Amino acid sequence: MAVAKAVPPPETVVFFGPDEEAPDKETQVVTSAPEGEEAEAERRMRDEAVPVPGPQPSDGISAGDLVKPAEEDADPVVAASAPQPASNASAKSKSRILRRMLRSATITAVVLAMLAGAVVFLGLGTRFDAPDWLRDRVERRIERHLGGLSIEFGAIHLVVNRGWRPRVSLRDVTLRDETGARVARLADAQASLAMRPLLRGQIRPKTIMLSGLYGTLRRDNSGGLALSLAEGEAPLRQAATLPALIEQWDSQLELPVLSALIAVETEALTLRYEDARLGRVWTLDGGSIRMSRSGQDIELAAGFSLLSGRDYVGTVEANYSSAIGDKAAEFGVLVNSVASKDIAAQSAALGWLDVLDAPISGSLRGAISSVGALLPVSASLQIGEGVIQPTAATRPVPITGAQSYFTYLPDRQELRFNELSVNSGWGSGTMEGRARLIGVENGQLTDLVGQLRFQDLSLNPAKLYDTPLDLAGVTADFKLEMAPFRLRLGQMLVRDGDTRILLDGRFLPGRQAGTTR
Repeated sequence: MAVAKAVPPPETVVFFGPDEEAPDKETQVVTSAPEGEEAEAERRMRDEAVPVPGPQPSDGISAGDLVKPAEEDADPVVAASAPQPASNASAKSKSRILRRMLRSATITAVVLAMLAGAVVFLGLGTRFDAPDWLRDRVERRIERHLGGLSIEFGAIHLVVNRGWRPRVSLRDVTLRDETGARVARLADAQASLAMRPLLRGQIRPKTIMLSGLYGTLRRDNSGGLALSLAEGEAPLRQAATLPALIEQWDSQLELPVLSALIAVETEALTLRYEDARLGRVWTLDGGSIRMSRSGQDIELAAGFSLLSGRDYVGTVEANYSSAIGDKAAEFGVLVNSVASKDIAAQSAALGWLDVLDAPISGSLRGAISSVGALLPVSASLQIGEGVIQPTAATRPVPITGAQSYFTYLPDRQELRFNELSVNSGWGSGTMEGRARLIGVENGQLTDLVGQLRFQDLSLNPAKLYDTPLDLAGVTADFKLEMAPFRLRLGQMLVRDGDTRILLDGRFLPGRQAGTTR
């Protein structure tokens, strides 16, 4: 129930202007009734108050509709000055937020001022040296995201390109671990900065460019890999397999500081590959690696020249694509004029190529499952002019060319040859079939067992015949032993018209033996 209450006005109100003097104490600005009379009058009005009925349900309104919320009628000035029931923790939180906003605004203003000043006084594309205070700040900011590594660099430059995108350049960069050991060294590192984070006071690279990097990839006797980015220094990354090594770099892209990164380019890269299992070393020179990122998908593309000490230089190109945080990936390798023995040493599935001494060009494509297992690999190889010579003691058989299309099934350790054609001084022919890798030691093929079917086979070994011997079809079961080299024919069926010839035997370096029936 609402109650109406009358309040008596003051008896006397005296107003005076800013130039008038205030009345003396005898003159009251507001004259009210004496204290006793005032109390009596208030009691009398309370007794005489008439109750006023409130709104009824049939009126369609409620009592709350007749009164505005206090915050709507409150004076904004008074409300702002009124004490708030906030805790000390809330006040500190608001203070921190305010400081961050001020700091971001300050950094943004400084950055924009520097960019504008650089453009006005130096022009777009002009490089200028950063002051020492900025150098120290960049060094601390980078080390914050290096996982315990420290960074050293020579000069630092800032360039503003068209589009107002700044680029920071560091010269003579060195990374060291907690013990002070050098783990990476490169001649030049550059990063263009993402503009949107920069305007919020955040430094986020959009692209990173590296140049003059020397790396060493070592494979130990167990097959594990270790990568160091400084000659003769401690490894920076280690993993059991190459995909696992790539995955370690992949995970770095999930760091907040790299959230705006879309590309990393590496040029003038030299990679030394050492294989302790074979005691061999390869040098990949003039290399480049590019990483492209689109959302959660990444693609790697690499290219190198392979120096093998021969009178020709081979090239290797590779690509790799996957999603961040996912082991599943697809890959491809393209080789051009790479020595057959160098290719044979990289995988047991390619070990049978070691019997050749010839340049090979071609491609391989495969995939990796979500659990990191190798999936089927398809290969297309074109073999150039060379010789078939398993060992130095074996008489070389010249070949003018060969080509092969095959698939490797890792889960079954099987090679499926869709086509294997050879043109040599002993004959020519096309074959198909399959073979199983039944012996692998230290990642290298030791034994291969299979069956091949030859078509359009033309033979003239050591020019024994005036005209080559043409055979309509030949089927052969074989076992190839690589070390020491032996070729055993369990059964070889030769069809020539209505004639059937069944052969078996073996071939050894420097001599040959066999039987026929």
